[in-house]
Amino acid sequence: QHPLEGADAYLERLATLGAELLDSGQGEAGTVDSVPADVQLLNLFLTEGIDILLDAERILDEWSHQGLSAPEQHMLVTELQTLAQGAQLAGLDDVRRLSTALAKAYRDIETRHLQVSADFFEVAKAAHEQLINMMDQVAAGLATHIDGKLLAELEEAVAVLPQTLPSSVADTALGVPDLA
Repeated sequence: QHPLEGADAYLERLATLGAELLDSGQGEAGTVDSVPADVQLLNLFLTEGIDILLDAERILDEWSHQGLSAPEQHMLVTELQTLAQGAQLAGLDDVRRLSTALAKAYRDIETRHLQVSADFFEVAKAAHEQLINMMDQVAAGLATHIDGKLLAELEEAVAVLPQTLPSSVADTALGVPDLA
């Protein structure tokens, strides 16, 4: 449960730029160092956000092939929460909603000890792909659109996952003593 290196500084910088934009009282016309504050905010979000997203995608890939430890699962949740917070500060609601939905799905799996399936990973990877596409759209100055069907599929994919018992609970339930 180590904090993400640079996550606090990233969120602080996003918040500062957002506050400068609001303090300017000029909305989109407000400038900081002759560059529109909203452009600075989006550039910072894109730079840091894509790094977070690529790291999250790498962790998801590892998870789908060889499983994850609890700290790694927690890191994945934390990275997506950081991305969602950055998206909120940058005014990117679609990115925030999808990042939040993924973080919630991974947190539910972590806290409820759900057994993941190939079907779940297929939907999760599609959601990560959509986030990458949204980042590309933001970088190109285009509006983002969230796929409501994908959000519903993600929620359903988690809802159908069976619960597994932590090994110490399972051993106790099966009459195997915990020798630790």
